[in-house]
Amino acid sequence: RLAAPTAVSGLAFNRGDQFPDTFAQDIFVPEPGANVVAQFRRQLDGISVTAEHLTYPDEQWGQREFMASSDERFRPVDVKFGPDGALYIIDMYRGIIQEQSFLTDELREQIFERNLDSPLGLGRIWRVVHTASSIRRQPPALADTRQQFAALSHANGWHRDGAQRLLIQSGEAVEA
Repeated sequence: RLAAPTAVSGLAFNRGDQFPDTFAQDIFVPEPGANVVAQFRRQLDGISVTAEHLTYPDEQWGQREFMASSDERFRPVDVKFGPDGALYIIDMYRGIIQEQSFLTDELREQIFERNLDSPLGLGRIWRVVHTASSIRRQPPALADTRQQFAALSHANGWHRDGAQRLLIQSGEAVEA
């Protein structure tokens, strides 16, 4: 078991319905300094919670993370599961992520030598789907409180959250 990365940005617990059930307890953690998105499998034992760091076999590297890039501008800073159940990764796409006051002379030299100071403002959003699963295109109907209540048991957490928000905002009483 490995500890979680130290420069953790926004992580996501899999509450989507697009990935197979084997991913049900998984947490995805972007690590911009290492150019990776790591995957951890949550394990519950009574009141104890642990996480196993999952890696995948790779011919070139031996083991690899869930998503990694040799592009030094790949800087994943946030991950979320969307309404289609896919994993969305926010990539800040920058060569440098250090605050200017923390740059050493050696690092500053490397930045200019490898042109990492530009371009700026070119972030990306990656949409990651599991090839063995289908993408659900039709969202659940949420027109009235009965449909909203039914959506509280939807397989995708994004839709459950939306239904809960609409029910709370309506202020109406709903019978189970």
